[in-house]
Amino acid sequence: MKYLYPAVFSYDRKEDVYLVSFPDLAGCYTDGKTETEAFENAEDALNLMLWDKEDCGEPIPAPSKLSEISLRPDEYVSMIRADTKQYKTMMESDSIEKTVVIPEWLDEQAQKAHINFSGVLQDALKMKLGIVS
Repeated sequence: MKYLYPAVFSYDRKEDVYLVSFPDLAGCYTDGKTETEAFENAEDALNLMLWDKEDCGEPIPAPSKLSEISLRPDEYVSMIRADTKQYKTMMESDSIEKTVVIPEWLDEQAQKAHINFSGVLQDALKMKLGIVS
């Protein structure tokens, strides 16, 4: 399903972070060190919350109208999109096997440290591609 929900943004000077909350979805909030990161994290949080509600069969509240949202002087509202079908596909896709080549010394050190090679590669690829998870 595709959704569009209002999110309330503010900047916490003390913590040097942008805060995001969704007035229509209790418990759905996130943050970001930059405004861009806060928007990306807001999209991720919204998708995750709505996907969970769909999977649990919980009712999904209608989004508020912008005119109905009360804001403090240091807050602003922006609409955030969610596509739970696309999000679910991205998060639940089947794994495939890849062969990678690394130096022998690096392999030995990683095995001694009990590093999960697949997990490290997935995390690195997500970070390189700018995928928030």
